[in-house]
Amino acid sequence: MALANASTTVGVDDIGMHLLHPQGPRTEVTVDPSIFDGYVGRYQLARQTSSSPSPGKAASCFAQATGQPKFELFAGTSEREYFLKAIDAQITFEGAGDGRAPALVLHQMARTCGRRASR
Repeated sequence: MALANASTTVGVDDIGMHLLHPQGPRTEVTVDPSIFDGYVGRYQLARQTSSSPSPGKAASCFAQATGQPKFELFAGTSEREYFLKAIDAQITFEGAGDGRAPALVLHQMARTCGRRASR
């Protein structure tokens, strides 16, 4: 059991999950910001939750789940692999060959779920 005297945006379970699955430091890679245009859209994550990646300031991309704050995405190992610094989550954009991402895969709290875009 993990004890906490404060709540985070993802709940106190986040503390326990970090103890079970510790993450080392992640390294950001530089990607061409023009690829973000192919990721913009609404992706269905659950029955009532969606994620909306959107371009931000120069060389930045953000994602926002329904009812949640907007978080910046950071490129990890490639231009399709991203991670969040604010919470322990990773997003992989699937490719369509035309630069548009027809789906994404969310990796969070030791779970993986793939979702299609609803453009």
